[in-house]
Amino acid sequence: MGYASVTIGRQTLDYGSGMIIGSNDWGASPNAYDGGLFTLDLDMMDLDVGYYRDNQGGVDEDDRTGMLINASKSDGDWSVNLLYVSNKYNDGTDENAMGIDLGYAMMGGDLDLAVTYNSGSTTTDVDMDMMTIGATYNVSEGISLNAARTTYGENGFATATGNYGTVDTWNTNGNMGFLGNDDEMNSYGITYASGDFSLGITMHDISNATVETYERNVTEANFGYTMSDNANVGIKYAEDDDDKYTWLTLSIGM
Repeated sequence: MGYASVTIGRQTLDYGSGMIIGSNDWGASPNAYDGGLFTLDLDMMDLDVGYYRDNQGGVDEDDRTGMLINASKSDGDWSVNLLYVSNKYNDGTDENAMGIDLGYAMMGGDLDLAVTYNSGSTTTDVDMDMMTIGATYNVSEGISLNAARTTYGENGFATATGNYGTVDTWNTNGNMGFLGNDDEMNSYGITYASGDFSLGITMHDISNATVETYERNVTEANFGYTMSDNANVGIKYAEDDDDKYTWLTLSIGM
């Protein structure tokens, strides 16, 4: 309808950082929703309003209905995305989550700043929150440096509907997943791209604000090659303390 559209049926959704709602294409069973999505493409902002239902395989009390509202806007050097989700289960409990993603480009686009804040409450009324503050500096054409700091509140933060997980996440989500309560993470990385090739490496140092002896070190490396206009191959390697993972992926577009 020009500036508006409606999508009804089973669909995957990705909003903001993907921590609250994400398709998790990495997993064997991507996150999908049965419902309707109403989208408005306006000059002042883009607005999505959705209503959906999840069937948990015959466990009636786990079935839930949910509503989402996502508003996004970008103008010049800045961008903002705001997501709110509210779920209600058949057993009468409910949960909600909110995510804010902010981006700002400085120095003629050489320096990109980003802030992500997620909060919410569980079905047992436990409040959760986490925040990431990061920066990416484009040293030269094809080379960029990035750094970020992520902190979790005393009750942590986690959802089951995004691109991150809490159990065996390297195999189910392709990333380290959500961290624990009061965890703090400093991340440093470098990426290089030239023609059809790309290479990146990021190191994560994780500690805990209340447990002084806790320490976790994670290294991620990525290599990508564009074979044609619609085909890409990638290799990802991750080392999480003593555990090591390697993936080979092939992406084909039609």
